[in-house]
Amino acid sequence: MARIVTNSLLNPTKRYISNFKNTFMTSDGPNATGMKIGLEDFGIPYDSHYLSRIILPADTQNYLLNYGEFENVTFLLIKVTYNGNYDYGMEDDYDPYYYHEPNTYNITYYYEGNSGVTYPIGRLLLLNGSFNNKLTKIFLNNPLDYDVVLEVLHANISEPIPPPSSAVTISNLYYNDIITDQVLCPGNTFTGSTSFIINYLTPVNTGYTQSHYIIPYNNVLSFNESLTTTEIYISTSTMTYTLRFLTDVDWSQTYSRMLFVFEPFLYHNSCRYLTVNNAYNNNSIVN
Repeated sequence: MARIVTNSLLNPTKRYISNFKNTFMTSDGPNATGMKIGLEDFGIPYDSHYLSRIILPADTQNYLLNYGEFENVTFLLIKVTYNGNYDYGMEDDYDPYYYHEPNTYNITYYYEGNSGVTYPIGRLLLLNGSFNNKLTKIFLNNPLDYDVVLEVLHANISEPIPPPSSAVTISNLYYNDIITDQVLCPGNTFTGSTSFIINYLTPVNTGYTQSHYIIPYNNVLSFNESLTTTEIYISTSTMTYTLRFLTDVDWSQTYSRMLFVFEPFLYHNSCRYLTVNNAYNNNSIVN
């Protein structure tokens, strides 16, 4: 659709705030005015993050901004793109509607449990909390008669993991030394699992005997693989296990198998277990 645009050469100089190489700065037309805040030394800690893009329709009221898997967050950044910006590619730097309609340009938000107090969002919203004072959920309103686009970055500082009371290292492992128990999944006839079983050999007078550790899934705080060695680390509230493997293949195959059976514990989407020879999903062998 055609739109009549006033000759910008006859207008007053455009003044705007922009971000250039980690610096927020003011400008007056083509000239920088020297007002700036540098962000070179700026860093906000986080453990997990979540990125989303949202279309907020015209006349939307009380839209809950979903933090994904987080209940609350410690960092929230929202960049707003208004419908007028779609016509001209350069209008992200300066939107003429803001100059002519400063009273109606904003969308608004309010905090959960306090709908009586709303705050405006123009082009950018940045909120930062801490582990002890996290940001509560917010609700968004779009009183305008056109849609807006929101680019949203959430980040969160996780609950600190208490230091383990002890640690153990298990060496010379093959991939099939780590299996699981086998239990009936609730509500169906499939076989699932609730614990990792780590089998290993210990020397005795007559040779070797097989021993094992049992690690219930609900005790696992984290497990991850090393980036430089053939090791996997499992942390619980009372123990840290370091698993060392004989070959790269055994190491990578074990990590893949462990992720495979641990996922249903997090998302309850299937019944899985491991044997020495195979991995099973809803009683079917998986390659």
